[in-house]
Amino acid sequence: MYIVLDNIRSAHNVGTLFRVVDALGVEDCELLLSGYTPGPQDKYGLELKKLSKVSLGSEKTVKFRHFDSIDACLEFLSEQEVKVYCLELTDEAIDYFAIKSFDWNKSALILGNEVDGVSVEILNKYRDHIYIPMNGDKESLNVSVAASIVLFHLKNVSN
Repeated sequence: MYIVLDNIRSAHNVGTLFRVVDALGVEDCELLLSGYTPGPQDKYGLELKKLSKVSLGSEKTVKFRHFDSIDACLEFLSEQEVKVYCLELTDEAIDYFAIKSFDWNKSALILGNEVDGVSVEILNKYRDHIYIPMNGDKESLNVSVAASIVLFHLKNVSN
């Protein structure tokens, strides 16, 4: 399973997602950081304290790699021959809870920027969109919270 973090601004969100992957207890999961998504180290190779404070050391055990662009990341996913899903509310999106079977080992989930979400180009390229129904006044959740909900469900229903 690949979890793509495309231009996620917040080191706190990234650190949380490292912990989520650790909490899932899966060794067959990898975070793919793309664009300006921060990694565990800054551009000088020093620990990114905002991230490590939230990740509580999981950045040292969870597999990850960084791609300078989403295009390079998507090319990598294509080479892996995985089915790609986007976590985004669109007209075509299906309720995450309606997913009753999932191939964890041959899939990827793309998470978009905190403000703009998954880009239109990516949404047009990959037509499998997943959303979380919202019953309150707000349209969305924090990206790391939304990813946590969906990832735990997908892991639970994986074959």
